[in-house]
Amino acid sequence: EPSDQPEPWLRAGWRGMCSTAGTLLFVVIQPNSWQSLSQLTSLPRKQVLLLLGAGAAFFVNFGGFTLSLANTSVSHAALFESTASLWMVVGQFLGHRLGKAAAVPFMQVIGVSCGAIGVATCFFDAPAESTDAPLPPHPVVGDALGLLAGLGSCIYLSLGEALRSHLDPAVFYGVVLLQYTIYCYSAAYVFDEVTPTFSAHPAHGIFGWVHPTGPRLLAQLWMLCAVDLLGNMGYIAVLKYVPGLTVAVAMLLSPLIAAIEG
Repeated sequence: EPSDQPEPWLRAGWRGMCSTAGTLLFVVIQPNSWQSLSQLTSLPRKQVLLLLGAGAAFFVNFGGFTLSLANTSVSHAALFESTASLWMVVGQFLGHRLGKAAAVPFMQVIGVSCGAIGVATCFFDAPAESTDAPLPPHPVVGDALGLLAGLGSCIYLSLGEALRSHLDPAVFYGVVLLQYTIYCYSAAYVFDEVTPTFSAHPAHGIFGWVHPTGPRLLAQLWMLCAVDLLGNMGYIAVLKYVPGLTVAVAMLLSPLIAAIEG
C-alpha cells in the first residue's frame, strides 16, 4: 500500500520547483529584469557549459545532502557537506603541483584548517544522543554522501565565481534551480518507490508542495526566502567581491546551526 509520506527525491523536487518559481519571480519584478534575462542570450558557449555544470554540481551538492540525511545524523551530514573549503584548498594545491594554478596562500590554509578544526571540535564535543532515538541506517554511507555533497558545493561555487561577472545573481541562481528541479524529478521517476504524478497529490504529486496541509507550504516558502533568496543567492552575489573559498569558509557555520537545530 502506498505511503502517505512523499519520497525523498520528490521532496527535493518540491523544494526546487517552489524556489525556482520564487527566484524567477524575483528576477521579473526587478526594474531591469529584461536586461538581466538578456544576459542569457549573449553568453558564449563556454559560459553556457559552465552554467550547465553549475546546475549539475548544485544537484550533486543538495542531492547528496538529501541522501546523506536519510542515512546518517543531521550533524554528520552538515559536517561533511560543509567541506567545500577543504576540497577547494586540495584542488588548488593539486593544481599548483601540476602547474595549472597558483599556490594556495598560507593564510588561507591556516584559516580553512582552523575552521575545520573548530567544526570538528564542536561535532565531537556534542552531547550523546538519547538511547531511545533511532540509529542512522547507514552512517558510513551517509558520511560519504556528505563528502560528495561538499565536493559538489566546491565545484558549484567555483563555477559561480567564474560566471559572476557575466550573469545577474538572481538569473544565475534561477537557472541553476531550474536544472536542479529537473534533475530531482528525473531522479524521483527513476529511484523513488512511488512514481510521481502530474498532480497536486500531497504524497506523490509533483505539485504536492502547494498543499496548505500542516507546515508543508510554509516550509517550502521558508526555504525559498531564508535558504535560497537570502542564503544561496546571497553567496553568489558576494562572489563579485570575495573569492569562492571565502564563501566556502563561511559555510562552515552550517554544522553549528544544524547542531543548534538538533
